[in-house]
Amino acid sequence: MDDAGSTLVEAVVAVSLLIVVLTPMIGAFAYQAGQHRSERLTLALAVGRRQLEALAAMPEAAPDSASTFKGRWRVVSTARRDGRLMALAVAVYDDPAPTPIVTLQTHRFVP
Repeated sequence: MDDAGSTLVEAVVAVSLLIVVLTPMIGAFAYQAGQHRSERLTLALAVGRRQLEALAAMPEAAPDSASTFKGRWRVVSTARRDGRLMALAVAVYDDPAPTPIVTLQTHRFVP
């Protein structure tokens, strides 16, 4: 009887130690994954903002046009004219991803 109780206590202590060791490790992995996602989003926003500013600075931005920039990022820029209003949009993709990480849009008046 004493051996059965002793084995149970050892098993409970072993599981407790395992939980104490694994919990911080899992937390560290989750933190690193979160950091990577926020860094990727920050870089995508910077790339998209730069591309949107360049598109807005071009007075000859052709209506209904799309351009793609290859590199680590795939940037799809579109310019659509509706009367005197030009709608500019930039979508930033991580190259293999089918959905954009971020999409930026703005409007400007065209003389």
